[in-house]
Amino acid sequence: MRAVTMCLALGALAVALAAPQQQDQPAKTYTEEDAKQYLNKLNAELLQHSNMAAIAEWAYASNITDETLQNKLKVAADTARFQKEAWKETVKYPWTTYKDPNVRRQFKKLSVLGAAALPEDKYEKLDKIVSDMQNVYSTAKICDFKNREKCDLNLEPGETTSFSSSSFRPLCYSPLLLL
Repeated sequence: MRAVTMCLALGALAVALAAPQQQDQPAKTYTEEDAKQYLNKLNAELLQHSNMAAIAEWAYASNITDETLQNKLKVAADTARFQKEAWKETVKYPWTTYKDPNVRRQFKKLSVLGAAALPEDKYEKLDKIVSDMQNVYSTAKICDFKNREKCDLNLEPGETTSFSSSSFRPLCYSPLLLL
């Protein structure tokens, strides 16, 4: 039995040594021209994702419901996933060696990932917390400075405008300063 195992092992070794050795693939070179083409393609895709995210954000900001929140969070997560994948490709380029300052500028911006660098669950948690904060701010009610029994004033859009044109005294009463 031991001889059979030894024979099989030697046979496998002989096959492995006799098989043609694969040449290592030469590392892909990323020329400046390749970088420009990549940026053109990536910018078009980023434009689509950014547009979808802005539309979802606007839909939520103008109609705060669970449905618009879930859509906004889904679109934001999809956009973050795309940004993370794009970043993985972007950092392969030796952009600091390129001559064109516009190409270097774009790569410099794209090589910093931001919140999309978070693991997916943490990114979704962050986005949910920010959305909840937006909800609290946009639905908050405050009391009138002159009539403290009247507590049905919205912060948005009216009171933020009056804050910017008010005298100092009503602003001191603002609950925003108590936060």
